[in-house]
Amino acid sequence: MSKKVQALTTPAAAPTAGDATFADVGETTTAAASPQGKPTDTADKAKVTYLRVFVLAMTAAGNPEFFTAIVGATAEEIAEKKHLEKAQRKASVEGYRWPMKSFDQNSAAARQLDVLAGRQADAMSRA
Repeated sequence: MSKKVQALTTPAAAPTAGDATFADVGETTTAAASPQGKPTDTADKAKVTYLRVFVLAMTAAGNPEFFTAIVGATAEEIAEKKHLEKAQRKASVEGYRWPMKSFDQNSAAARQLDVLAGRQADAMSRA
């Protein structure tokens, strides 16, 4: 009798928000392969785009603070602004409270945050 060893296969899943880096922002991927390792029909699967979303919310102490999340969404979800809701849910799980205002990396507010972060880094290097 011979023993058969079966290799365990894991599906190639999209990275979670915790695994994503800012370099991952804007990359797209298709849905994961089937668990049996069989190829899936990618024509039926929507492409997922990863966006950086900023949420201005209240901390438990009542102070306003920015929370940043990497959120995966389809083009349809982005058009319906559901990616902003996903980021707000992530902020709630992390302990942030309402009121919340969210915006993604493509908004004017996000560009202003980049400018402010650059100015702060500039001021810190001069100090």
